Amino acid sequence: MDVVKFLNDITGNNLLLWKVILTTVVFALAGTQVFFAARLWNVSTFPPMSPATAARVHRISGRVAVTLGAVVAFSCLAGPAGPTSPTRVLLHSIFGTLVFVILTLAGGNDVVALIFGVPVEAMTNILRVAIVVVPLLGFGITYRICRELSDRQATTPGHGTAVRLRRNPAGGFEEIEPD
Repeated sequence: MDVVKFLNDITGNNLLLWKVILTTVVFALAGTQVFFAARLWNVSTFPPMSPATAARVHRISGRVAVTLGAVVAFSCLAGPAGPTSPTRVLLHSIFGTLVFVILTLAGGNDVVALIFGVPVEAMTNILRVAIVVVPLLGFGITYRICRELSDRQATTPGHGTAVRLRRNPAGGFEEIEPD
């Protein structure tokens, strides 16, 4: 099954538009998570609701944000919309997805800290470093893998070996040594 064709079919050939819309919704939900968490921990009186209601809304909007984020990340990995040069695919799929994953984790850092038994402040500092380091490492590793695969294909007999021909005076062809 061609995943890119399927994604284009369900979006009416507007995959890039829908990825932008879903990403915007995820970032908006992540922003509202801050308000609900502040209300949940009685740091703020906005939005005007009980902490129990804020906790429920925080939990639901967080789940929706993570689900939509996973959909966007999958569509980025399955097939980026638009022109597909190798560098664009590499940046879009790996770098962008890792940034998105780190931001999703940062949006729920209180839950992640609770799961791993780490103080929330320490998890915040870890994610501050990770937002810069992890995408760069992912980009570097993926770039190196792509270069190795490209070099391996170029040295495989029958692949990537160009032959230059010249027509001789008798009407035949002769091979020309590479420069």
